Amino acid sequence: MALNSGIQNEKEIQDYIDGKTIMELNPNLRAFILDIFGLARNHISQSKISARRTCDTDYKPDMIIKYEGQIKNISIKIGNGNSVHQEKISE
Repeated sequence: MALNSGIQNEKEIQDYIDGKTIMELNPNLRAFILDIFGLARNHISQSKISARRTCDTDYKPDMIIKYEGQIKNISIKIGNGNSVHQEKISE
């Protein structure tokens, strides 16, 4: 069964980000990762990024990104105006 375009987009983003350092990312995703983790634009580290899609339909974020001990939940949208944003989850 083929993946719908939204799920395929999530998978492609996960596959692209996972296991890379910030400097290995394209400029757009580098800026996004720096922004959500509150890092300076000149941040240099050999730390690897971990990106995992969430498969639980009751869990709103599409992906969990871990970097240097911090965890961020993000939602990814596809369409005429693609959007990626951080999700706040109350515990």
